[in-house]
Amino acid sequence: MAYTDPGAYSSKYQKSLENVLDQISNREKFSYDFNADPMYQQYKDQYTALGNQAATNAATNASSLTGGYGNSYAVTAGQQANQQYLTQLNGVIPELYQAAQAKYNADTENLYNQFNAFGTQEDREYNKWQTANSNYQWQKDYDQNKLESDRSYKLDVDKFNTENSQWQKTFDQNKLESDRSYKLDVDKFNTENEQWQKTFDQNKLESDRNYQLDVNKFNTDNEHWQKEYDTGNYQWQKEYEQALKEYQTSTEQWQKTFDQNKLESDRNYQLDVDQFDWQKSYQQALLAKSGSSGGGSGSKSGSDSYSNTSYGGRSNDYIAAGAAAVAAAASATKRAGGYSAYSNPSQAKNNNLSNYFKAASFAYNNNGAKGITSYLSSMVNQGKISTSDATKLRNQILAGNSSYKAM
Repeated sequence: MAYTDPGAYSSKYQKSLENVLDQISNREKFSYDFNADPMYQQYKDQYTALGNQAATNAATNASSLTGGYGNSYAVTAGQQANQQYLTQLNGVIPELYQAAQAKYNADTENLYNQFNAFGTQEDREYNKWQTANSNYQWQKDYDQNKLESDRSYKLDVDKFNTENSQWQKTFDQNKLESDRSYKLDVDKFNTENEQWQKTFDQNKLESDRNYQLDVNKFNTDNEHWQKEYDTGNYQWQKEYEQALKEYQTSTEQWQKTFDQNKLESDRNYQLDVDQFDWQKSYQQALLAKSGSSGGGSGSKSGSDSYSNTSYGGRSNDYIAAGAAAVAAAASATKRAGGYSAYSNPSQAKNNNLSNYFKAASFAYNNNGAKGITSYLSSMVNQGKISTSDATKLRNQILAGNSSYKAM
């Protein structure tokens, strides 16, 4: 299908749009004069006639009461009857005003509807022309592109035929040379394969011999290792029983020290004095460490397990001093007006863990991973803290935190 030129666009509805728009733009604002309203004049004539008739009837009735003679009462009665109809006439004016205003609004809306209708039709006609014009422009481009494509295609066909002829000649020559090279490679492969098989067989023989020798050596080494393992396991069991005994003894000593420090801490009432006691316990532990001949600095890394294992040495002295610091800090918090376990349990637990954090840091700084593991194991075994809380404290200390951070 070929598209034709639609020509220049010519609007069918432009004059109608301009005419309606002119009526909308020049439309006067709404106003109402009841004297110029024909409906009002009809109501006026009707109520005036009714008022005059009522006035005559009222005057006649009043005169009959005095024997047919006119009097002031008859005049007044007639005027009142007429006035009633005039009052009813005035009550019609608001209704006529609303009716006139409604007609004005309806006429205005009708003009806008006409404008929108003409505008919609105008848009449809313009879109129709625009589509036809776009199709025509596409047709021109299509015809031009097709002409150029046909020319390019003929040129490509000629070029392909020439290149294909050249390729065939090159292919035939390469095939001849490839066949010669393939036969040479097959002969070479067969020779190398025979040589490889001989080498493989020799290497396999030597490998089998070496394997048997390694098996014999492994069996001998395994027997030696088993004997050494049995001896070392027995020695470890003896050291473990000794360490357990030392741990139980140190736990009893720590409890006595803890009870004594708690008794002394309860005698203090001010936060500054309790802080001083904590510093004093810290200094005493340092002096104990410098005067000790046993124990060691320990390693800064260790296991997460909180078992009954004790590492011996002076680590339990540091634990005891740290526990005294916990008691002093806890007592200071309570007497300084801090949160109680009853008014704010969450805050009380964080304060308690913060105190254990100080003691565990003390053990870690003076006896490394052994110190902190011994202390936290002791606290878990005594039911002071849970295993999960002990793990939180240990991880924060090993991470380098200077104070406990609630999680």
